[in-house]
Amino acid sequence: MPQLDLIIETYVRAEPADLAFRVADPVLRTRLWPQWRLEVAEERGVEGVRWRVTGPRVTGTTEVWVEPVGEGAVLHTFVRVDPLGRRWPSWWARWRRRRTRAHLRRVLWGLKDVTETASTAPVSPAVPGPPTGPPGSIAAPDAGYAP
Repeated sequence: MPQLDLIIETYVRAEPADLAFRVADPVLRTRLWPQWRLEVAEERGVEGVRWRVTGPRVTGTTEVWVEPVGEGAVLHTFVRVDPLGRRWPSWWARWRRRRTRAHLRRVLWGLKDVTETASTAPVSPAVPGPPTGPPGSIAAPDAGYAP
């Protein structure tokens, strides 16, 4: 069993295809795992992405699987990483799990907020232009109205 073995599930009320597109974005990948080098192991389209993890002291895999559920999708995030060389002391492994879980949750909840806001944003009515009216009237543009 990997020494860092996490599963985080996040429900997002948005189109699964939109989520899969966002998950595949290299910018999100960098935000999720800034300390590791990731190489795409499997690009699964609307089902997400799996990466190989390498770093100065770790090796393993990580993935985000997009599962359509109801009016949205669940992002199943898996992290399976081992240290290169000796195993981590148990206190360090616990600390690393807590820290990695908290970081991933912050980033995934940020993705959730942005995606749900974008998919449910109301269409705003047209912004009215400057008032118009007959010359010399209060509504006329030359009557002191400054946009």
